Amino acid sequence: MPETLLSYLTRPNPRIARRAQGPVKFTFNNLWLPVENLEPWTEFNYETLMSLFGPDLSRQVDLDDPTPQCEASMFSQIYDEQTLGHVVASSIMIPVSCALPQELFAASGGITWETDDCFPDWSAGNQYRMQEYQDPEGTTVTKDRPKAIVLGDTKYQWSHEEAIRNVCSRHHGYEHTRPNNVLPLEQVQFYCAMYRCRFGFLVTDEGLLVLEAFQETDIQRSPRPRRNVRPPSHQRVISSSTVDMSISGLSEAVSDLSVRSADVGPPSIRLMKYAFVPWRAQGTGALTVKLALYCIVRIANEDSGLRPHYTPLTTMVQLSGGASATPIGGSPEPSTTVGKDKAPAVGSIEPVTSTSNPRTSNESQYHNVRVFWNNDHTAYNYQIDDGKWIFNDSPEKWQTLENNIYNYHMKPPLRGNKPS
Repeated sequence: MPETLLSYLTRPNPRIARRAQGPVKFTFNNLWLPVENLEPWTEFNYETLMSLFGPDLSRQVDLDDPTPQCEASMFSQIYDEQTLGHVVASSIMIPVSCALPQELFAASGGITWETDDCFPDWSAGNQYRMQEYQDPEGTTVTKDRPKAIVLGDTKYQWSHEEAIRNVCSRHHGYEHTRPNNVLPLEQVQFYCAMYRCRFGFLVTDEGLLVLEAFQETDIQRSPRPRRNVRPPSHQRVISSSTVDMSISGLSEAVSDLSVRSADVGPPSIRLMKYAFVPWRAQGTGALTVKLALYCIVRIANEDSGLRPHYTPLTTMVQLSGGASATPIGGSPEPSTTVGKDKAPAVGSIEPVTSTSNPRTSNESQYHNVRVFWNNDHTAYNYQIDDGKWIFNDSPEKWQTLENNIYNYHMKPPLRGNKPS
């Protein structure tokens, strides 16, 4: 039966039953760096997100709810991380992906895989934004995989609160005590650094921890020493207060703090902000796991690159005047229906690739926009004709001609002033 998209995304999650408990095992990778700073992401809340996406969330949809099937089958019986991943895929990822605009998806991390150094469980992306790399001759080559805009992982029997306390209560670092429960935070921080991605998340049997990563402002690495042990890439370690891990002593045998060639790689992350959404959250006025994931993918579609600073969500609300955020590269007027029949086959819609000369093209083919630099002068903000704002659009998408700039990734193409 038709309902609003908001109603659909705030339906209850499956009631899960934890059938097996014991020593918690966390993945460990010696490439991960300590988490330097954690802060609550207070503006990631129901009120702010409704101000950004309220009009879109009021649309009528007719989407299947998999929760009854999950509860009627063994999918809601949780024995380990893998079985938790199954219920997350069926009851969270599929509904959210179906609810997103047609060009966006939330699914397996394998879809956006880039490197053998990390294998995220989950990722989100835009099917029209593909990965690119430079070949030996310096030519940009497009790969047949979408670029990740959000990355995530699954953890069973993990306390995010205890992990956050372990990071925040040790002002001089936690390497000597080596609490294992911080490893999931280090893992997602590593994903964000490797993929140059602003957003990550951890989904657990208790809920969803959304993370926003901030890059270091300069080349200097973390003042804390890098771990110098090299166990197997994805070794698992047991988290138990009775286990005296010999690895903890290895941090004492650290190398010097000079920048080495091995350090010239992924950017260092100075801060991660976090917001937690309980698994049990549901109903009117509640920020639920599905609603939070939907919104973070929408925000990431507008601004997903890892940087030192970002436009605050509250500023986006003020600039948009409460209008829903429009995905970069998406349709200025989204469809009034979303759901099972919303998405064409991949590749059936071609992005705009017009190469017409702005000096000779018909004036009426453009939307005129007023373009402004963002706060750190790295990307463009502008307002399209229907009053909606686009934030942190890459200047690489715009062509410059005299005093105007042109964006042919939108349909119709955009023409704007060249910001000073």
